[in-house]
Amino acid sequence: MRKTVLLLASMAVALVVACGAVLAATPKGTTAGTDQGALEGAKGRDAALDGALKELVARHGGPPGVIAVIQRGQHREVHTFGVANLKNNRPMGVEDHMRLASTSKAFSGAVALSLVSKGALSLNDTIGELLSDLPKPPPDAWADVTLRQLLNHTSGLPDFAESQDWQAAINARPTQAPRPEKLLTYAYDHKPPLRFDPGSKYQYSNSDNIAAALMIEAATGRSYEGQLRRQVYEPLGLSKTSLPAGPNLRKPYIYGYDLSEHPPEDGSEEIAAGCFGPPEAWFPRPPTSTPSSALT
Repeated sequence: MRKTVLLLASMAVALVVACGAVLAATPKGTTAGTDQGALEGAKGRDAALDGALKELVARHGGPPGVIAVIQRGQHREVHTFGVANLKNNRPMGVEDHMRLASTSKAFSGAVALSLVSKGALSLNDTIGELLSDLPKPPPDAWADVTLRQLLNHTSGLPDFAESQDWQAAINARPTQAPRPEKLLTYAYDHKPPLRFDPGSKYQYSNSDNIAAALMIEAATGRSYEGQLRRQVYEPLGLSKTSLPAGPNLRKPYIYGYDLSEHPPEDGSEEIAAGCFGPPEAWFPRPPTSTPSSALT
């Protein structure tokens, strides 16, 4: 199996569609179960969703299985096609564990804004104020970048994931991901040190997420994982969402496959070990959850 960061794109897809999405919207002014017109409209949207999911699985290079959970008021429907495990053809389930991938990047923003609302952080806090005590402090050019700019991706920070050194480190040691403060250093040598003047434009950077999470740790004196539990998981009742300590997924889980191999090769935990690493290297190791829990 090719141990490269490109394998992240080969994971089986789990779709969690909440009320308000195009195919799952509940008409305004109605409540599911009380309006016949709304129910008929919902049936039509469900049929369209089923068709789209079935087509996705049947497509060449498509995922082995997909799942969509539709919530309308108190009524929940589960739509699945394909399988979670190619070996035994086990169908997808709402309680199967899965990696949240980039969906979880919103969590760092939620944690930060929760702490801002409580006065533990300020959107005007800067990298220079909070991250100067890192083992290898960020470049001076980053000093005035604010938490606000990190959260809305107007910081100008280079993306560490574009560094050849980072990619080489991940591929060379697939079970030992760098620590967060080390991850950030892969962006330090970028020339120039900033992509653009902070606040002048939008451009996504994975470094923003790392820097924001490190600022959360510096401001609170607590681990990012602990703040995830305190600020997000517990208030929302996400009892099945966690930041796992290693590569293994809690069973049952949705398998991920390298579809470039014939037959597709299972990389559910092997790839995770290579890219998500030990507890302290919480990025790019995302939280895991279940379709049911993620719908919350």
